[in-house]
Amino acid sequence: MKRITRNIIMDLIPLYLAGEASDDTRMLVEEYLETDKELAEMTKQTATFDLPKDIPVPLEKDGALKLYIEAKRQMTIRMGIIAASILFVLMFMGALIVLLTGV
Repeated sequence: MKRITRNIIMDLIPLYLAGEASDDTRMLVEEYLETDKELAEMTKQTATFDLPKDIPVPLEKDGALKLYIEAKRQMTIRMGIIAASILFVLMFMGALIVLLTGV
């Protein structure tokens, strides 16, 4: 078997810190950290790092439906404004053609 390198351990540390590593992986990381004091200190500092408290919570079905309805309403309003703007430009161009050609 190949030697476990520092890069391999660094790849495993996020799983280790999240508590999602298997027992074998956890033991492998801990054994390696005993031999690499610098990486052990970095891991210890990372483990004490506080995550932001305002992490978004997944929406319930009702909340997602309300957001969908609101987004659809806003898109409808925008489409109406765009359609009205296009109609205004076409009418203005038609009037301008009539004035310039005298038809």
